[in-house]
Amino acid sequence: MRAKQCVALAVATAVGLLVEGSAVASSAINVSPVTVVTGPSPYANCTVGAGTGTVYVNAEVEPYVAINPANALNIVGAWQQDRWNKGGAHGLVAGYSFDGGQTWGETPLPFSACAKGGLSYERASDPWVSIGPDGTIYANAISFDIITTTRNAVAGATSSDGGKTWKNLSVLVSYDATQGSQFSTDKNSITADPVKAGVAYSVWDTLIQPTDQPDDNPHASYAAAYTGPARPGARHRQWSARASVSRRLAIW
Repeated sequence: MRAKQCVALAVATAVGLLVEGSAVASSAINVSPVTVVTGPSPYANCTVGAGTGTVYVNAEVEPYVAINPANALNIVGAWQQDRWNKGGAHGLVAGYSFDGGQTWGETPLPFSACAKGGLSYERASDPWVSIGPDGTIYANAISFDIITTTRNAVAGATSSDGGKTWKNLSVLVSYDATQGSQFSTDKNSITADPVKAGVAYSVWDTLIQPTDQPDDNPHASYAAAYTGPARPGARHRQWSARASVSRRLAIW
């Protein structure tokens, strides 16, 4: 959720790009012309989460990109759209290409209220995408309120059509308006199992503010969850209960 400089998003399609699922020796680099991925913001008219600070409409921040191991011509990216200078964005957007990055389409990701059918949070941040061996695309993010409440969550969604549409929207962990003032999720990631189709893992940290206990200092805990074929027809739809990776880490 940290504020970052807003930049226009473009992609150079190259075999030497540093993207998930691709590792090529530097001697094999063959860079094509830079291609502009994004267009006008789909959230430009959204007023959810408006408040103090400045929103940079049509600005794209924190891009992440992955190559489909089942189809190397399919590239999927995600980024923050319309970043606020005091944290978070109107929402997240996914970009997809089926010709190795020469042309791109865009679609909103359902992690904030600005997206049609999205979660009822004012803002979203920290986009991440990963693609499994069967071509299933996993995305996740942090979703949160910043004006009306302190609610926050980590959420995930999947795509089975190369990134064009997203479904199986799931909240992996959430804190309500009474909990959110003490517990705040951040630094999420999601990784598709490179061998097992239908399995992915998500991790995040939870920043924990001190209570009125004299020895209770600010600290963080780390947790993880996974999705997989728990029963026939259920893969991608159900996530495990979160499991603690580290219960306490002091913040200095």
